[in-house]
Amino acid sequence: MDRLLSFFIAKIYRYKAFQNFELCQKDLQIVITVPPICTKSYTTMLQNAFHFIGYTKRYSFVRETEAILQYWENKWDTEQGLSDFKKTTRLLLVNLRGRTASITALSTEDGTPRRLHTLAGGGWGGQAVNEEFKQFLIKIVGAPVFLKFVEEEESDWMDLKMKFETIKHGVKSEDDGKVSLRLPVSLREILEECCNENVQTAVQASPYSKKIYFTRDLMRLDVSIIKDLFTNSVEKIISNIKETLQIEAVTGTKTIIMVGGFSESPLVQSAVKEAFPDCNVFVPKEPAYALLKGAVMKGRNVEPQKASVTAVSKFTYGVHVCHINDEHGSSEIEKEETKIFFRKGEPISVGDKVTWKFTLETYDMQHVEIQFFTSPRTDTVSVDESEIEYLEKVRHDFDGLHTKTIKIEMLFHPFCFEKEVMQPHQFVRFL
Repeated sequence: MDRLLSFFIAKIYRYKAFQNFELCQKDLQIVITVPPICTKSYTTMLQNAFHFIGYTKRYSFVRETEAILQYWENKWDTEQGLSDFKKTTRLLLVNLRGRTASITALSTEDGTPRRLHTLAGGGWGGQAVNEEFKQFLIKIVGAPVFLKFVEEEESDWMDLKMKFETIKHGVKSEDDGKVSLRLPVSLREILEECCNENVQTAVQASPYSKKIYFTRDLMRLDVSIIKDLFTNSVEKIISNIKETLQIEAVTGTKTIIMVGGFSESPLVQSAVKEAFPDCNVFVPKEPAYALLKGAVMKGRNVEPQKASVTAVSKFTYGVHVCHINDEHGSSEIEKEETKIFFRKGEPISVGDKVTWKFTLETYDMQHVEIQFFTSPRTDTVSVDESEIEYLEKVRHDFDGLHTKTIKIEMLFHPFCFEKEVMQPHQFVRFL
């Protein structure tokens, strides 16, 4: 990772040098966008990589949701209804990238975006349509021919994919007729070499015999073939949006924002708008660049290594303190107490810290056990419940008679969201 970062930073310096512009490290502020749900280990890896190459201060983490909303606030297309967008208190952010897609429900009631729910990592982005295109070709020329073509003719395969990208982003739901696609000469030659037949004959033997015809070396496809390639991906996008809107915390959301490269497809846009007629669906003019531009805008204002988005706690977080007397060879509980720091459903902001002081009269042959835990319940938590998941345990032995004050803190550090349970920092100090 550090080598990759060094490579890109070096390219920036070389590019500026080519423009006769002198650039030093203090002039370069690096902004790293991270997914709505991001593991601590991921951000730690990035931090270590930056420190390794000498960048200890001039970088910041920005959530994708923050960056995209920043873009909408600063670069809004007034033709789409700015007044309606500013009135909304809840919205659905649909980020359709190449390989994956994510849906994030946000609340903006207090002016700060608060994440209500995230469905991330779905394999129903633009790459899913590309995979369908591969299967389309395989149905015509066969898997052995296709694999040989991809392996031996990489540049031609790349060129064919680029041609398909143009078609993919141009087809509209109301289109009817034909689209043109010219197959590479190398693919035709491999087909003739391996199967002793030309591409016209292969098409006639395929499921598309009545939907494709040729004008010399140009293949003319019925537009319905291209639309069919979108079917699985679009259905998953629609079903996942519906599933998210049915969640109790998200119910009543009437605004959908679509960003990401796959959102450029008029076919995808139309499908979402038709599936949710009661919602305002907004798409920027260049949805593929919304995240990039928003990150630059956000990076000008965000403090290094900090973030502002809050999240709704999915669990109750607390600590159980048990003062134990080990005298006479048996352990007896002198005092125990449970403290709840955050309850399920409460908003948690990055940097939130709760402090609790616990005072004990201690003497020899005693110790204290401090156990941090989480629970899926919102009411008073009993430490005997089987639902509790323990995070960390601290033990301290006492040596002598005196009063001991224990200071316990729980800090929700930036990007501590890991799977379902957040992993905050826990601090115990014996004063």
